[in-house]
Amino acid sequence: MKSHYTMQLPQFAKDFGQSPSDFEVKRKVEETVRLLCKPCNGKGAVSNSCRCNGKGTVVDKEKSEQQGIPVYKTCGKCSGRGYSRLKFSEVYEAITGHLPELASSTCYESFKPFYELLVTKCLMEEGVADSMLAKVTR
Repeated sequence: MKSHYTMQLPQFAKDFGQSPSDFEVKRKVEETVRLLCKPCNGKGAVSNSCRCNGKGTVVDKEKSEQQGIPVYKTCGKCSGRGYSRLKFSEVYEAITGHLPELASSTCYESFKPFYELLVTKCLMEEGVADSMLAKVTR
């Protein structure tokens, strides 16, 4: 009986009645599927910017109408940072996604102070980076 399989089977395989298909190597194939991510709408990151679009300033409509030219003011929603701060309730939802048995009182007592400390440290480091950038670009 002829086969398209050219490799000679070892004697032990012939003795056990093995066929060439028993020695085949299966390979895994990954299929790429193009889907639109609903949270980020395909942008790759969830935007946390507010109505100032990351600039930190917005047009003051009342003063602009009075003076006849655009007057800018610090964005009230983000306090000039350019992005609105992440609420701890959203952080809590993310934590309970990984630890569903965590009580909300424990989370607010333990994790919220740590979260506030991290935010404060990030804002301090952002200020240091801004001052260094101002020195370099002077």
